[in-house]
Amino acid sequence: MSMPGKQAVVFGAGKIARGFIAHLLALSGYAVTFVEKSPELVAALRRRGRYTVEIMGAPEKSMVIEGFGVLACGETEAIAARVAAASVIFVSIGGPNLPEMAPLLAEGLRRRTEGVNVILCENYFQPGQWLRRLIAERLAPVEAQWCAKNVGVVETMVLRSVIEPPPDLQHRDPLALKAQDMWELPADKQAFVGPVPSILGLAPKENFQGGLVRKLFTYNAINAVISYIGRLKGYELLSDAANDPQLEAVARKLPPRFAGNSALTRRTSGASRNPPSPSTRGVKSSIPSSATRAIPCASWGGTTGWWVPPAWRWNTALRPPLSVPASPPRCVMIARTTPLPSACSKSSATAAWPRPCDRFAASSLRVRLAS
Repeated sequence: MSMPGKQAVVFGAGKIARGFIAHLLALSGYAVTFVEKSPELVAALRRRGRYTVEIMGAPEKSMVIEGFGVLACGETEAIAARVAAASVIFVSIGGPNLPEMAPLLAEGLRRRTEGVNVILCENYFQPGQWLRRLIAERLAPVEAQWCAKNVGVVETMVLRSVIEPPPDLQHRDPLALKAQDMWELPADKQAFVGPVPSILGLAPKENFQGGLVRKLFTYNAINAVISYIGRLKGYELLSDAANDPQLEAVARKLPPRFAGNSALTRRTSGASRNPPSPSTRGVKSSIPSSATRAIPCASWGGTTGWWVPPAWRWNTALRPPLSVPASPPRCVMIARTTPLPSACSKSSATAAWPRPCDRFAASSLRVRLAS
């Protein structure tokens, strides 16, 4: 049961918000209020008032989530009141949607008299810096100064994958989700303001930015390798592509030393606190100059193309023989392609695995490759 005084606002009611964040909050005794953009999802959550989170491989840990509140994005006054009273705020809406959400968050923060932590669960490049700027732009100078001192904007690594349920479970519970048996939510220890909220799985980490870059270049990278090449080979499901012997062989060629590349960690320690513009965030600036193969990528606006390493620009003979499909999966961060990493957006086939090349996890997830 939720305990009085422990109120959480969760912006977004998608798979990660419902199947991971709200799950941890419910187990930690918080009363949860979702803020959701989709009218259909708002209506469904209000109508049913509950949903199941089924843990894959550990059904005894499955749980029915209920007793939550739901607000539509148009209910600005109610949202501001909930944000003003919240003990903790989570955001899981997809990085490109932060500008839409920022005014709602800013209006609630300006009413607060006590500090609070806003915890971001986004696979996006430097979302914390960008959200801080978006909030500050909507506040008076004195309000912005107060928020800078009293509001923590904390980035996290989302390590649990959450997928749609099989038809039988969906028939019983249209809002049900299947989730990995993963419970830790690493977070940037230095970004918290005041005490770290007492939430199951929330794990503050030192040198978080270095670890985040490593995760994007390795943990997400293998999913991107399988998703991109699997799509080129005609697969629809990540689980099928991951069990293709040729694709497994490609994934296993990713050098282990890359996962501990100290240069990547050093790159983050001196990073500018001013985030780049959305049109360039995370693209060329995130690619080491030593990249040796072309990378299929999408800009933040969704335009798809190839990023070509400097060594190729005057030597077309080095370019890859692969043809690019009309609508390849989108991605939100580009990296070098020996081992061809990138971090796919939530619309792509990306299901974070417990370990690189974990064949069991890949075969147990039925994630549809995006067109």
